[in-house]
Amino acid sequence: MMRPEKKIKITFDIIKMKILVLGYFGYQTNQLDGQTVKTRNMYDLIKKRCLQPDDVTYFDMQDIKVNKMATFRLLKKLFKTTTLIYNPAENNIKYLFPIFFVLSKIWRFSINYFVIGGWLSDFLNKSPLHRFLLGKIKNIFPETPKDVAHLQEKFNYSNVCYLPNFRMNDYQLPLVEREDNDKFKIVFMARINKMKGYELVFNLAEKICKYGSHHITIDFYGQIKESDEKDFLSLVSQYDFVAYKGYLEPDEVYQTLSLYDIMLLPTRYYTEGFPGTILDAYIAGIPVIATNWKHAADFIDDGYSGFIIPFDNGELELFQKVVELYEDTEKLGQMKRNARQKSEEYSEEKVWSILTNYLS
Repeated sequence: MMRPEKKIKITFDIIKMKILVLGYFGYQTNQLDGQTVKTRNMYDLIKKRCLQPDDVTYFDMQDIKVNKMATFRLLKKLFKTTTLIYNPAENNIKYLFPIFFVLSKIWRFSINYFVIGGWLSDFLNKSPLHRFLLGKIKNIFPETPKDVAHLQEKFNYSNVCYLPNFRMNDYQLPLVEREDNDKFKIVFMARINKMKGYELVFNLAEKICKYGSHHITIDFYGQIKESDEKDFLSLVSQYDFVAYKGYLEPDEVYQTLSLYDIMLLPTRYYTEGFPGTILDAYIAGIPVIATNWKHAADFIDDGYSGFIIPFDNGELELFQKVVELYEDTEKLGQMKRNARQKSEEYSEEKVWSILTNYLS
């Protein structure tokens, strides 16, 4: 009676794969935003660095949105995994995480939760069930230091480690210095909706008109939220120095951004985590002007790698900072160099040096 049981166990171990990266990859519609880019980067990093890359696979949660039968494919992958790399948005955590937690106990895989955004602490304040369950998984990786401290201090979690947003480092671009007679090029690259703050950018455009310069341009890149499309494009059409240029594929981002002088991120999302667009700007070598969301000071050194303006009623400060860098090419050049240096804090090597200790 013992031999068949032993044989079954050996067969089960052989078909076990080690790592499953689960999240919203957005491949069905080529959705490009902070969530999908971070999830794809996490998969690429682990696939690249893992000693057995064939043991790394992924599942795109968008597949279930398109075809509910994909749920069975997800369950099959979960059954075979030993390490789950979990990259959920809020709805996924709210409705699906308890199911994944139960399955992890039945099928014996560990859960490593990589937080996207800075909303988790507020969510847990209102959800005792999730608060309890998250304390029982292997690891939680918030992308902001404040969230790490909050989870440890308020909820007494001992399974929390800071892991910043990052990018794969296949990019070595020269810095583009601006001469006094060159166009001063401003860029906004993010999901285009009102909550990302495009209205503040058009307020800036109006002030630039009154300022009277003909050497300033503003370009937008990003996928437009359908409900905001009519309003956004109407505003673009009102200014001859403002343009919408579609969205950039990942392999186009750094070459394109390096041609600009500053990045704007006047977000209205107070609980932003570490927006990838800021890191993209740093890698391209351009400083960032952003509103003072909850974690802004963790990632923007005010006056060094960019400027932080008030979260509310920051229109005047935004205009003043733009004019300051427009008129002072020497300061702009130094801040570009500072931004490039800042990007080194979020390299794949630094992230992997942290992550490898927890996935071993």
